[in-house]
Amino acid sequence: MKDFWNSRFDTDEYIYGVTPNEYLRIKLAEYNDKKGKLLMPAEGEGRNAVYAALQGWNVSAFDISDKGQTKALKLAADNNVKVDYKLGSFIQDFDYPDSTFDAVALIYAHFTGDLRPAFHKRVAELVKPGGVVILEGFCKQHLQHKKEHPDNTSGPGELDLLLSKEELLDEFKGFEMIELNEQIIDLSAGIKHNGTGYIVRMTAIKK
Repeated sequence: MKDFWNSRFDTDEYIYGVTPNEYLRIKLAEYNDKKGKLLMPAEGEGRNAVYAALQGWNVSAFDISDKGQTKALKLAADNNVKVDYKLGSFIQDFDYPDSTFDAVALIYAHFTGDLRPAFHKRVAELVKPGGVVILEGFCKQHLQHKKEHPDNTSGPGELDLLLSKEELLDEFKGFEMIELNEQIIDLSAGIKHNGTGYIVRMTAIKK
């Protein structure tokens, strides 16, 4: 997986663009009163981390791709902000202390079904009580949507990598679901996320 993402990010172009995810932008504004430590796993080239840092959040990022990290840190330097960006395995090396973060943003952070529950459990442990998890990703209906619109969409082509409301409810049991819905949206993020996508959005507060 590391080789896949290093190969994808090995270009001067920011393949997902440099502007933030729209859902994240809206939610960070809504939770401005929680502004503090924000964790962004699977952050890739850094567009969302840099945006959050510009808004005054203390941002930590995590990924497996050193190519993504290099581009993210360059983007941060170009914008005169700091992002603490660590590399490693999402299970073995994801070792922040429990109850560290005021918010976690999972923006198109897709994992196989054998890894995702453990990863989401770890995310839940890292959030402070009263903290928020903001998530947007492709849901399971996206696979059929992708087949029906092969020239008009992107995203994973494997069901095992896709999300569902039911799984998220189970994996974030200790949270109050402020928003949890699946919908088709227009995507516009660099050269990879364009067209339409069937996505799930979640905003959840830790009890």
